[in-house]
Amino acid sequence: NLFRDNPIQFNWLLADIAASDSKCTIAYWHDPRWSIGTQGDEPAMQEEWEALVSAGVDIFLGGNDHNYQRWEPLGVDGALDPTGPVQFVVGSGGHGIRPFAPGESDANPRVAEASDSLDAFGALFLDLHDDHADAAVHRP
Repeated sequence: NLFRDNPIQFNWLLADIAASDSKCTIAYWHDPRWSIGTQGDEPAMQEEWEALVSAGVDIFLGGNDHNYQRWEPLGVDGALDPTGPVQFVVGSGGHGIRPFAPGESDANPRVAEASDSLDAFGALFLDLHDDHADAAVHRP
């Protein structure tokens, strides 16, 4: 785990988020905490996820799984929580689209929108406003 292996970086992240007076905070790194893709959930990121939730982060961006997933707001345990961050898994601009893990689909109640078909190629655009963010996927 990158952050636990580098406590200076992890402590910087926590201090930077705590010092922010922004109305909207976005955090990102490669591995998402939760994923319905074949790479699956990343339990090693739990401590970081808990820190983001506790700090009031609004949006989390991750990759790793080569598909598109927009999750409902989630709490520290991954359960639906209207005050938690919205997580995006956007691995849809790379070398190929991977299917969701067997038994997983966009029918998962914690997932707001997802695609693992060839039309999933594209990029996420976030339009940030004072009180909300609009997300749109642009596909070729």
